[in-house]
Amino acid sequence: MESIMKITNSLACYAIGMFMVVGLLLLASMVGCGGAGATNELTITTSSFPSGNEGRHYSQFLRATGGKLPYRWSIAKGLLPNGLSLNSETGEISGVPNQFRYYEFTAQVNDGAGRLKTRDLSIGIGVEMEVTAEVTLVTSDWPTTADYDVVLKIDDASNTVRLSTSSQPVGVNLTVVKRADQNQVILITVTIVPPANVNNGTPVERILYITQSYELRNAIEKDVTLDIWPSRPNTFLTKVHYKLSGVNIP
Repeated sequence: MESIMKITNSLACYAIGMFMVVGLLLLASMVGCGGAGATNELTITTSSFPSGNEGRHYSQFLRATGGKLPYRWSIAKGLLPNGLSLNSETGEISGVPNQFRYYEFTAQVNDGAGRLKTRDLSIGIGVEMEVTAEVTLVTSDWPTTADYDVVLKIDDASNTVRLSTSSQPVGVNLTVVKRADQNQVILITVTIVPPANVNNGTPVERILYITQSYELRNAIEKDVTLDIWPSRPNTFLTKVHYKLSGVNIP
């Protein structure tokens, strides 16, 4: 009788142990499935792209996490910059952009389980600009013996030279890479900074807007003459010459 009870107890313990093992396995399976949904969500992690330069090779990758491999990439809406293409398997966007512009598009990734995610992104394509400003003092409204600083600026890039006589114009050269923006406008500022005893030291500036609607589409090089002082237009004359590299002409 005692032997039977021992066998019965052993079987009961074995059954309980097996039940616990099966229960733990089921629990682990349930947690695993739930975890997959919580921690393995398909997500596009790329949040932005650096700007590119017209005529120069560009290469960046779309990135994603979660989901099930393999990933397949596509453009759901909008356009990539002209000259760039998307590798649907690797997510690489590469090529040589050939048009100054700001491009907006929606990237899409599909995973091996048939799920998909999208994200709105953009790439700005810049253009190299070489600008020369020739500044000449042509009257004696301001003293020709004084020293004047001439500042040529495009965005945050600038160059300054000193003008001391009206006998020769002073030239200011500046080469920058202008980033595309949504308004397609390049801003050039020419500033004359007189000494403290001339015009109370107050700087005088003129701004030149270069818009894509005309200049970028129809001219690679252009000269513009600006009067620096409106009430005395012959005080300073500034001749701005700019050259855009790689701009398409229709």
